[in-house]
Amino acid sequence: MQTKIVLNGISHALPDSTSSDGDMLYLINLRKKDQSFHPVTEGKEYATLKDTYDIVYIHSNNKINNWIAVKEKQLYTDILNSPKLVCELSATITHIEHIGNTLILSTGEGFYYLLYKNGYYKQLGFKPPFPQATIQCIVSNSITDFTAIEGSVTDVQAAMEAMIIKNRWKEDSAYLLCGAYLLRYALRMYDGSYMLHSSPYFIFPCFPLHPYKSILAYDNNTFIKESSTANAELFYLSCEMEIYNLSDWNDIITDIDFFISEELGVITEKFKKIEDSIINITPPEKPNPYTRKSIRPQDIDKTAIIKNIDNVTNFYLIKSLSLKSDNLKVIFPEKIDIATLQNLVHQPTLPVDSFSHHNLSAAYTYTYNQRLHIANIQTHFFRGFKLQNFVVNKKTLGRRPGSSERPEDDKTLIKIQKAFIQIYINIDSSFNSYVLSQSEDIEYYYINPFFSYPDSRASKAVITFTDKNDMILKRRTLSLKPHPNLNLAYYMDSSLEDITILTETTFKFTYAIILLHVSEENKIKVSALQNPFIFLNENTYIVNGKVIGMATNAIPVSEGQFGQFPLYVFTNLGIYIFGIGSGSTVYSNVVPVAEEIALPGTIKNVAGAVFFLTSRGAFLITGSTPVAISSQLNTTKPFMQIPHFQDIKKRLFPKLIFDSLSYLDFIQRPDITIHYNYQENELLIISRSVPYAYVYNLNTQVWYMNTHIFLPVYNSFPYLFGIVNNKILNISDETNSSVSVLILLRPLKLNTQRFKNLQRYLFRSYLNVASEAGLFTLSSTDASNFVLKSSQKIKAGKYRDIDTGLLTANKYRYFSLLFGGELNSDSRIDYIETTWYNTYLNDKIK
Repeated sequence: MQTKIVLNGISHALPDSTSSDGDMLYLINLRKKDQSFHPVTEGKEYATLKDTYDIVYIHSNNKINNWIAVKEKQLYTDILNSPKLVCELSATITHIEHIGNTLILSTGEGFYYLLYKNGYYKQLGFKPPFPQATIQCIVSNSITDFTAIEGSVTDVQAAMEAMIIKNRWKEDSAYLLCGAYLLRYALRMYDGSYMLHSSPYFIFPCFPLHPYKSILAYDNNTFIKESSTANAELFYLSCEMEIYNLSDWNDIITDIDFFISEELGVITEKFKKIEDSIINITPPEKPNPYTRKSIRPQDIDKTAIIKNIDNVTNFYLIKSLSLKSDNLKVIFPEKIDIATLQNLVHQPTLPVDSFSHHNLSAAYTYTYNQRLHIANIQTHFFRGFKLQNFVVNKKTLGRRPGSSERPEDDKTLIKIQKAFIQIYINIDSSFNSYVLSQSEDIEYYYINPFFSYPDSRASKAVITFTDKNDMILKRRTLSLKPHPNLNLAYYMDSSLEDITILTETTFKFTYAIILLHVSEENKIKVSALQNPFIFLNENTYIVNGKVIGMATNAIPVSEGQFGQFPLYVFTNLGIYIFGIGSGSTVYSNVVPVAEEIALPGTIKNVAGAVFFLTSRGAFLITGSTPVAISSQLNTTKPFMQIPHFQDIKKRLFPKLIFDSLSYLDFIQRPDITIHYNYQENELLIISRSVPYAYVYNLNTQVWYMNTHIFLPVYNSFPYLFGIVNNKILNISDETNSSVSVLILLRPLKLNTQRFKNLQRYLFRSYLNVASEAGLFTLSSTDASNFVLKSSQKIKAGKYRDIDTGLLTANKYRYFSLLFGGELNSDSRIDYIETTWYNTYLNDKIK
């Protein structure tokens, strides 16, 4: 009887008596392809590195193909020729991503950006420097209007406010401002997104609207007439920017845009009662005396304005300052701005700040559809604005407005040289700590009534002025409250006047530079499209558990991943699917789909699927259900006692100890990495501390072992590059050299577990033996303990089909075959044919 045995891949399925004929206990350096097994040789040498690096990465798109490398905190470029140090950071670089020409270095302190332009990498940094503005409210005109107004005091006041609003649009008023506003600016990027919003400035005239009413009557109170007067200061804004430190960012930041709120109200003085002022006048044209009753100002009405500040939602674009402009000064309003002010609510609005002052770092990053995805995030809190960012009108230190002399009652102002602002942040209910900003060579002392920190979790601010030796001179504590519509916490002085800093008893100011951060292991953020610098609030997602990886079914090309595939997010509690959204919504729904828990660092997207490892083995997921693909390996490796087997293995693979680890133990090693060979559609599971790897071929669904261990080169699609002893090898392009191979079949049953007589093997193959090889036939009665029935030494040369010849006295239940040797790359192993017959022809159990 003749039986053809089709060879399969490695299988550890128990018991031995039920394994399929053709399953192998060992299959080393042989890949199944086109129904045959071919030697897997080492990759061709691509280049030689002059140094050892922690990360080697290819920054590639349709215009560039730069080989760069990381060594701890240092980044090098041109590593294939003459390595050049690009930068050295303060924190270790853990991984690299890129979008277009922008390179993103991930560190424990945040993302450090570089831009490749004109043949070199320009360092950008973690964030653009925040530009300093000098803001002044300059009085340009005042108006006085006399109008006969009848009615109550309230009517008069309302009419006067309307009159002011009317008159300020007159041409001779130069379209000036009169009421109170909030003003802020932000950096506009190349795609129109905004970042680094300034703290809002409370803008108001130095003197309030001053209404006045006179009532003329005879001394017997007979009414003659009444008139009203309204005096107001009209002003314009002057904003001068210091942007010299933004020069490195001029490819990313295009403009500084200025925005203003709707008018918060006109700061108006209230009337006193009519009877408070009575003046007897005898006009020359009248024979009889009469009385003027005056209504004079008393208090400023502040309540409505403070309430309106709490209701501010939108800031409207009023001016843009190009970074390429020679003029770094903005004037508003000018004559051309009449339409802007009259149609303010139709102007473009400033989006709410997405906490862009904070630094973000992440344990996991992923690029998909030209967006940077980050997960398992740490937020490193902004240290706060410096004192200069809260100064309007540049009132000189130690001099009150309008005075050239220092006030005699405040000698401490002369000594002030430093300012410290401590912002206390409530991260959770049990933790309260602060960040600190510091300013030196203080020139200005008066602080805008509106004070803020760009995070609503801030609870208070402590402002401290010291001398050059840090001796406290003045201090003020401000309670901050979250703004209902803006991502900030703020204090608004109820007086609507500059914040007063109180004199303190002099003592030493002690402080610490605290780098405050908070971990959010369950959070995922997605950047703007083609813009890795900004992560919008609306594209922030929360899942249950700790995120340990992300992937999609998209082919991992060198410029990232693209497609309409959902995003898989892996956590320590299971797997989530993020469905693709539309418009500005990146992902429309988040759904948990499986409870499989991936091992960190073992998630890899391949063409059409996502591969990952768990403590239960290897899985592929293409829809919502993971499919196990390594069940045949997950059991304990079967026992097969083979005579001289250790000697054979040692001769072929002197450095390997194959039996030291089970497959499940192997894949749970802490240094496991997963690599995808697109050319062969294979996944390689590599441990740097183990001299062999497991390989899964997605085309044939066959597992085998590989002895070519390497360090990866990242982002090398469509090739897989690896580093061995500082040599870069193209794993996808194998050499024509020789390699040691090994096959050991699981027990062959030949359709029955009865005793039978196996007479001959035909090892169908084409063998180009480089040095020597051997073919060994094995037999057993219990599928565990085998005896050597024949051995055949094969010398160097080319052979077509190996025939073992007749095997005598070979009556056993189980059989196996062991083949090993050094083969050239053009060899091929097809299948095995056997000739055998039943020893017993009856059906009795033997």
